Amino acid sequence: MSSNSRNSSKNDRVAQALGIYRSIAACNERLARGNDVHALTAALMLPCYHAEFRRVASELNHSEQDELGAALERYLPGNAAVTASYNELLVGLRLRPAR
Repeated sequence: MSSNSRNSSKNDRVAQALGIYRSIAACNERLARGNDVHALTAALMLPCYHAEFRRVASELNHSEQDELGAALERYLPGNAAVTASYNELLVGLRLRPAR
């Protein structure tokens, strides 16, 4: 496998994990806003997104985990509830929790 292929694969996995995390954050925001049909959909999808994030993140190597951790720290909006959700996702993974 060439260096470019490895970098592309690495970027794809990190990008996939970031995309899943954005979906988790969107669900959390929707749940915080109300109890309409969209909040119900978010509540139903959230466990699926959590499981998929854990699966993808657990397959990352150390450098990918570091890249994902740094990207997620930049993405976190400073909201304590979102930070707690992010940290919960990392249980059992080698990623460092957010501060």
